Amino acid sequence: MPQYNDCTYDQLVEDYTEIMLDRMTPNDLYEFARESVMDRLENMSERELIDHINEVECEDTADEIISTHYGINPPDCFITG
Repeated sequence: MPQYNDCTYDQLVEDYTEIMLDRMTPNDLYEFARESVMDRLENMSERELIDHINEVECEDTADEIISTHYGINPPDCFITG
């Protein structure tokens, strides 16, 4: 929690973030990104994740990834239109 003013605290956060990122190896960055994405996706419901995949990916990719896990009749996939 900032004890000075918000601008100073925000700048401290930005500057220290840069220092931390500069120290990270490409593998560290990959693992950090992977964990962040996994956390985001794991916090979605099944329906939200399927909707997200359908919105972000092209139809072929969405159908492929969803049907790989749900078979030929996946819930709420492009196939069911």
